Amino acid sequence: MSIITAVGTNQAKEGYVFIYAGPVNECRDCRYKNACINLEKGKAYTITAVRKDKNHECKVHERTITIVEVEKIPVERCIASSKAIEGSLVTIEPNPCKEMDCEHYRKCNPLLHEPDEKYRIVSIVGDAGCRLNKSLKIILVE
Repeated sequence: MSIITAVGTNQAKEGYVFIYAGPVNECRDCRYKNACINLEKGKAYTITAVRKDKNHECKVHERTITIVEVEKIPVERCIASSKAIEGSLVTIEPNPCKEMDCEHYRKCNPLLHEPDEKYRIVSIVGDAGCRLNKSLKIILVE
């Protein structure tokens, strides 16, 4: 199901994927805020259509925003293999790790993470191949 929202004009391209970080202080008094801050913080979205009829001024997004249609998409995360059950609800707990150059680091320690939020496991992608020999699976969650 598509959601109508606004993004920075430079990002307004079909197929562009982003994680919504939430509103900032500059949004508080904006007349377009209802079009922009209608997504779920920390969730991933892909732009499915761009409405090119008009751009609007914005103090945050490179001076202008464009109205787009987006769909929420699942994101990859890493969890303990014992908790990786397709269809189940899980709380993603950060995996303490100092291997910041690991290809899976952000899947284990996402930037926009709500500690008590529940996610549904859409599918299991595979083993994470953890450098610290933890038994981790890469999963898709929504």
